[in-house]
Amino acid sequence: MNDIKIDADIPIEASYNNGRPEKYPWRKMEVGDSFFVSSETMNLKRASTYAWDASRRTGRKFACRRQDDGIRIWRIS
Repeated sequence: MNDIKIDADIPIEASYNNGRPEKYPWRKMEVGDSFFVSSETMNLKRASTYAWDASRRTGRKFACRRQDDGIRIWRIS
């Protein structure tokens, strides 16, 4: 009748951002890690807002600086 297999003991993955994958690697970063976003994608004010929101959600701290043609964001704690 129905050939769907039932699995047991499979841990559920954590859901962030209401089930959508995060666009930026906030939760994967270690202290001292950074990533670069082009100025076509984001300006400093938006980057600062995203970093502040990520800090609030993750309990980590981030810093943003203009660099060449974009923004670099570091995890600082």
